[in-house]
Amino acid sequence: MRVVFIGLSGYDHPYVRVRCHHFAGLLRERGVKTDVLSFKEAFSPRVADDGMLRLREGEKLAQTIRAAARLLRERGSILYVQKAHWHAAAPFLLRRLGLNRLILDYDDWDLDRSPFFGSDGLNRLFFGAVGAVPITAAVARRAHAVVASSAPLRELMLRYNPATFLVPTGVDTERFRRSRPHAEGPVTAVWCGKVWGEVIYNNLRFCIDCVVDARRVRPALRLVVAGDGAWMGRVEEYARERGGGGVDFAGWIPPDRMPEFLSGAQIGLLPLIPDAANSEWMRCKSPTKLFEYMAMEIPAVASRYGEAESIVEDGREGFLASSRGEFARRLADLAGSPPLRREMGALARRRAEERYCHRVMGGALLEAVEFAAGRGDARPAPDIP
Repeated sequence: MRVVFIGLSGYDHPYVRVRCHHFAGLLRERGVKTDVLSFKEAFSPRVADDGMLRLREGEKLAQTIRAAARLLRERGSILYVQKAHWHAAAPFLLRRLGLNRLILDYDDWDLDRSPFFGSDGLNRLFFGAVGAVPITAAVARRAHAVVASSAPLRELMLRYNPATFLVPTGVDTERFRRSRPHAEGPVTAVWCGKVWGEVIYNNLRFCIDCVVDARRVRPALRLVVAGDGAWMGRVEEYARERGGGGVDFAGWIPPDRMPEFLSGAQIGLLPLIPDAANSEWMRCKSPTKLFEYMAMEIPAVASRYGEAESIVEDGREGFLASSRGEFARRLADLAGSPPLRREMGALARRRAEERYCHRVMGGALLEAVEFAAGRGDARPAPDIP
């Protein structure tokens, strides 16, 4: 059995890094031959990851043809397509021709934003459908299995394919392991990610406001923002406008250096405050950063929304909050109590090891692959044990 993981972006984007490169490694550890085809890495190394979503029509078609030529040499392999975007055209066509089995990996609510071809003719040619929802439904229905990253996404995909498996993004608990004890002195809260649009900008404004509020009673607290994105400059400007200090910007942290960076943090922040256009996207998201915080023994303050509610037990592995006032109070509680941070951090690490580590993810992933291959007695399960 051989599985080829197919992603649109490159290693720096978590959905390709984790759900293509890392998942391929998990299967190799279990005796499955794997390879990864990243369109960015193979065909557009100089294009930014986000730019892969906005390529011109001619370039999309050229890369689709190149991918098809490469994948024709993989006849009989299982094609594992990460996301239903335009890059799914070649593997889906090969599945329709009966040359390969297909798995669709669905890790974000993309029904209203998946980029396919601008030409209806090309979409009909490759997908047999027009429009993001009909194309996504077509790919899901014809897949031999679907792998969803969250419970809400699994519910969505079950509408199209009963062979839908739940495999959260999870975390490599061997790589994400605290390398030094929690530091004494100033308490560092962290937010990590890409500020790609207004909704994320507003979430970071919320973080800054909460830290400013908490610093009134815990002046040793500071916020470090790690990341980049088109709206990051506006975040920095807002932090300056708020004044009072306590907010620093670390810039973009390479993925392989993230464990080292997080070793200097005591609190993780995961605000999930949607606008009307992103409520389903946030509700369905598998929170990669929350898993990484937990593995690093960092208690988080997260919004009481989406998957965080099922991952963190409020007051045990971290805190859940519904408002700015509650978020700031929980931040202050953690900032003021090293024993509480240590206790919650240890429990968070244990939960990550028990439910969200690569050992667990690898077993669930192998079940999905074996089902798609027509092997064994694997069946989709409602949850991971």
